[in-house]
Amino acid sequence: ERDMCGICFIVNFKLVNEVPKNVDGNDVTITPFPLSPENLEKFTFIKQNPEWFSRFSRRGPDALAAVLIQFPLTINSTLYQIEILIISALLALRGTQKVVQPLYDLQSKNVLAWNGEIFSGQILSNFPPTSNPNDTLLLFDQLNQNSSPDPLLASSHIQSTFFNPQLIQGPYSFIYFHSQSKTLFFGKDFLGRRSLLLHCNSSVEESIVCCSVGFSMPDYWTELPPTCLYSIHFPSLVSPIISDSVITQIPRPELYPEDGEIKNDGGEDGNKDEDEGRIDFEENSKVLLEILSRAVKRRVINCPPPHPGVHSLSKEFYYYNNNNNEKSKQNEKKEEEEEGEKKEVKEREEEGKEKEKKEIEIEHTNSHVSILFSGGLDSLLLARLAHDHIPSDQSIDLLNVAFFD
Repeated sequence: ERDMCGICFIVNFKLVNEVPKNVDGNDVTITPFPLSPENLEKFTFIKQNPEWFSRFSRRGPDALAAVLIQFPLTINSTLYQIEILIISALLALRGTQKVVQPLYDLQSKNVLAWNGEIFSGQILSNFPPTSNPNDTLLLFDQLNQNSSPDPLLASSHIQSTFFNPQLIQGPYSFIYFHSQSKTLFFGKDFLGRRSLLLHCNSSVEESIVCCSVGFSMPDYWTELPPTCLYSIHFPSLVSPIISDSVITQIPRPELYPEDGEIKNDGGEDGNKDEDEGRIDFEENSKVLLEILSRAVKRRVINCPPPHPGVHSLSKEFYYYNNNNNEKSKQNEKKEEEEEGEKKEVKEREEEGKEKEKKEIEIEHTNSHVSILFSGGLDSLLLARLAHDHIPSDQSIDLLNVAFFD
């Protein structure tokens, strides 16, 4: 239940002579990775791009955490220690339960970084709409149901989870490490509503970086298309340098006919009684309105108060500036020539503004929802539908941008 978080993974290949065995027999270790300045210095990409890390951190004012995954891997008779650093910057927009990411399970040693919101689907079927369960925990439980070391079975389970539109409905991007098969999965929803950028290096050190936020550098980042999910099966690598060619693409199934043709109800020949073939616009409008209303409801119920670090709009004063900004060139020229008169007019305007500031104060009563409001039909409809589902003691902030001159 979060939106617009930041997720990232960085992969390192380190040459080693020997790797100690774990007590439990599993050679994968996962440990929380404190994001101290000393630790950040260990990763060249972060060290060389402090502005990127600062931008990434701002994606999650509620929590910033990381998990380090390590395991040995022999490639062409050379022993490497694989290090996968997964970082999450959390912005909690929905629900009352804040779950710090990345999520990890000490028993299965699986790790999940999630940037998305599940508004509906079978994964929420056991919970009433008002219960507002944490979708990150539910998804992690769903993904952890597969414990097979077979990478094909692991991939199949990922597909059955993310390719099933009845299971998960909502925008997302994710990073998931499946420990048993040593496979890293990542991708986004089929509409690509969350960003996920990829960069492959030509060196062993930090050979691949994937994250929600990039920086302006031509040809550095590749935006991952939403037509596939992606995976890296580390035991099958033949080189410590990860390129696009070794990243497995898992194509999504077709959601619509390839030709995009919409069939009518008149049979193969398209003939149908004229009255039966007519569209009931009134009935269809009611159905559409109900669908839109449910979609808005999922997005506005149980929203927490504004983040304490965000400047409260309730302390602001607003006034309407009724100055006529479209002055003729003749008046402008006259004002330039008559500085004294211009100064006097300006003083009167400032006095009027100060008076209006004192008289007009917009008081927000516990507003949890804001709408980017242009005044057009779309934003007007969203505001009206949100009003139907938000508690009566909460107001709605309508945010508008006005351009002067």
